[in-house]
Amino acid sequence: MLLTGLAVVTTNLFLPSLPHIAEEFETSYSTVSFAIAGYFAVTAVLQLLLGPLSDRYGRRPVVLTALVVFIFASIACALA
Repeated sequence: MLLTGLAVVTTNLFLPSLPHIAEEFETSYSTVSFAIAGYFAVTAVLQLLLGPLSDRYGRRPVVLTALVVFIFASIACALA
């Protein structure tokens, strides 16, 4: 349940900052909103990839690997 909530938290943290991101990069809000579309597209593709992987290797190793990748990606985004 915690992992399901984590996906919602990342979206809820990202959405309110879109106007500030558009202002910072001096672009339109509609251009910045493509980031949300990209996020959901990547989520959909990962659903298609991680489902069969979890069937083959089990849920736990796949979830732990995905969580480690998520943590490192979050750190990289924070440092960027």
